[in-house]
Amino acid sequence: ATTYYNTTGKPIVLNIQGVSAGSGNMTIEPTINGTVVNAIAGSFANSSGNTSIGGNILIPVSASYLLTLSNCTVSSVRELR
Repeated sequence: ATTYYNTTGKPIVLNIQGVSAGSGNMTIEPTINGTVVNAIAGSFANSSGNTSIGGNILIPVSASYLLTLSNCTVSSVRELR
């Protein structure tokens, strides 16, 4: 629930990976400048498989961004600057 800001003066590519936190659907929902964009989604049968999801998100110059996770936890976040 933390909002971050791209203050680099260049676009950032954000790579995020998540793992399942239970059974059912999981999503990583990016919000850029207050607008939800292209959620990353996946589903799994149970938590024993440790299913993962992930993707890349382009963060424009001077943009604010927030990631909302549902039924998963973050395993890694990387920024390409």
